[in-house]
Amino acid sequence: MAVPTRIYLAIVACVGLVTGVVLLKAPDTTADYFAWQIDPANTAIFMGAGYLGTGVTLVWGVVNGLGWTGARLIVRPVMVFASIMIVATLMHADRFRWERAVTWMWLSAYALVIVGALVVEVLERRRAPLIQGAMLPPSERTALLVVGVTTGAVALFLFAAPQIAATVWPWALTPLTSRILAGWTAVAATLALVAARSGDSESLSLPLVGWLVTVGLFLEASALSWNGPGLMDVRTLTYFAALAGSMMGAIWLGLRVFRRTW
Repeated sequence: MAVPTRIYLAIVACVGLVTGVVLLKAPDTTADYFAWQIDPANTAIFMGAGYLGTGVTLVWGVVNGLGWTGARLIVRPVMVFASIMIVATLMHADRFRWERAVTWMWLSAYALVIVGALVVEVLERRRAPLIQGAMLPPSERTALLVVGVTTGAVALFLFAAPQIAATVWPWALTPLTSRILAGWTAVAATLALVAARSGDSESLSLPLVGWLVTVGLFLEASALSWNGPGLMDVRTLTYFAALAGSMMGAIWLGLRVFRRTW
């Protein structure tokens, strides 16, 4: 992996770690310090878990010296996420505190993430030919495809129909927060689809670590700070069942990949 690529991933990791820790530490007071007031706190906690999970994953990859083969599947989901964040911000510009420097940092950071991702992709493709490992069997590629299409449909629903999504989500959503959550869901969709298309076992190590860490944080953070409907509400059960099922699927795939690559 080229030095600029490592620097790019390290910067994205630091942004994720800092943002995640801040949101998880003070989810109820975002109006005092963030680019926009995130309400209710459930959304801030969900976002914080996502940022922290991304940061931890990228730090793990950089520290362990993974090559481009092991990190390449992460770049496109990050780019898709940043693009959705920019679009959501511009669509709901009236909700943002443009007099604050943090708001301009929010917008410019995502723009730089996209530009950096494009530069990294071009740089790594020119630098050396991609080394592929053992190919995923059809069953695993199909499973990834199903996950990608399903989560992609959820992301599209959250983004395109936020008013309807608010009636079925387990906590209150505004059109802005629905589209922000669509960005996080689109990360999973993009990752699964890119992995299914690639079919390369060697490229799945870091994404699977990231999936487990991030979804695990979603589960833990939500469970510890839950103030949505009761635990027996169908929306609550669906939310936690989807996250738990996602983790179990990642563990299943990870064990199968581990057996082939080690």
